[in-house]
Amino acid sequence: MQRKKPGPWQRWLLDQYELYGWVWADARRYLEGAATKYLGRYQRSLDNLMARTGAQYVPGPRGGRWGGRYVRPSDPLTNPADGASVEAGGDRK
Repeated sequence: MQRKKPGPWQRWLLDQYELYGWVWADARRYLEGAATKYLGRYQRSLDNLMARTGAQYVPGPRGGRWGGRYVRPSDPLTNPADGASVEAGGDRK
């Protein structure tokens, strides 16, 4: 079976991932209007896309998906699992 090219939403997610080094893990953060009826499909699409890129899932502060992110595994500025945290002002602690 031949893999299809990413659609417009997946291309936008890839652009965000390349630009910022992370994307939200919950598709609900990106959907509005009638698209919310297809949340399950968008979530599977997001999960599959991030699996193909090799992104690492980091759960949110309370352990859930809503605050969770997909991050580049080797980027200490965007990957809190490496022990570094970035405040809103950009200072590392």
